[in-house]
Amino acid sequence: ILAADLAGCHLLSDVSVSAVAAWWPKLETLLLHGCWQVSGSAVAAPAGLPLKTLSLECKKVTDHGLTALLEASTQLMSLRLNRCLRLTADAFTALSIHCIALEHLRIKWSLAVSDEVLYALGALPALRKLRLVFTPRISDQGVWAMMQRSASLVLVEAGGFELRMSKYLQAQVAAHVQ
Repeated sequence: ILAADLAGCHLLSDVSVSAVAAWWPKLETLLLHGCWQVSGSAVAAPAGLPLKTLSLECKKVTDHGLTALLEASTQLMSLRLNRCLRLTADAFTALSIHCIALEHLRIKWSLAVSDEVLYALGALPALRKLRLVFTPRISDQGVWAMMQRSASLVLVEAGGFELRMSKYLQAQVAAHVQ
């Protein structure tokens, strides 16, 4: 088995996620969005797997569990973090350090994502697409700093709240284009 789509399994427990990791050692895709009972310790269970795609929508996930997974997930190419409300900037710092193959990142409903986090994410060498939804702590300056730092980023989408490009960002973009 190379892929496990467990999305919407609201009653799925930590025991089940640990079993999936043990039974399917070649798993490359793991989708756990909508798995409300899954905690940080269970998210760390697939750490030894060759994951390339991971989708989490687990309100109980913590920095400790996600960081343990990310440290062992150097092959991870696509990551979706939705409503992982207990994550802090530390988890995103770990992501920017360990996920060197990450190309696609989607973050939704996170108060932990700030300008400092965006700057850290700009260091990801393979990041091509970043989608931010309901991340109200970012500003034009953070987006611009990340774009300047990133060598590979081709698409940044931000939405879920009204975004207006400030005069600062308009001037930076205009100067960069010329």
